[in-house]
Amino acid sequence: MNPWQTTWNTYENDSQRLNILFEMVSNASKLEKTLIVIETAIFISSLFYHFILHFNNPASVDSLILLAVAVGSEIFLLHSLDKVKTSYMNGSLLDEDASRLPPEDVNQRRIRYLKFKTELRKNNISKKMLCEIKEALTAKEDLQRESDNYLKRYFGFAAGLIIGLLIKVGGTFSTYEIILTIISISIFSFFVYYLMNIFPSSMGRLKELNYFLVLYSHETE
Repeated sequence: MNPWQTTWNTYENDSQRLNILFEMVSNASKLEKTLIVIETAIFISSLFYHFILHFNNPASVDSLILLAVAVGSEIFLLHSLDKVKTSYMNGSLLDEDASRLPPEDVNQRRIRYLKFKTELRKNNISKKMLCEIKEALTAKEDLQRESDNYLKRYFGFAAGLIIGLLIKVGGTFSTYEIILTIISISIFSFFVYYLMNIFPSSMGRLKELNYFLVLYSHETE
């Protein structure tokens, strides 16, 4: 058994945010699943068609109606997901000692850590193995930093092109149209932010894995 490989596979396969999201939804009632699917479809389609109409005619009534629908469906969708999350978390952590879990529950961290440590115990990952695991983790973090430097250069270049394009297009808009554009982009950005929380960066995953290992070492012989 390779302790590092076992630990990495456990974190990647059982403790990722997307996996927990799928579990949350799969454990929801049929009504809750149906509402989530409908709200997601309405949000994505209304926002998509809003942007199409907006850039053809920013002040059109149809564009404003679609924007309102997008905002409303996004609010209902986030409420439905939060309700499903609360129900899932209450059931999963019912018999667990809270003092052995992370004090914060950002991005379902408590339930993900619980799954992580349960799998490590099943694979007999002991405290003695943690030094070897952390050495491998440190080496992987160094490799990831080098990869991230290339990504930063690329996104910096792409961001410059996008900003230049927006400035050029925005020069033809009135103040009212610019305000509507800012509101539209803000709504889309909030949705992107939510997706980014579901799909964290590689470095973010490595740092969280290190955090989980620290917690695990405190309750492992």
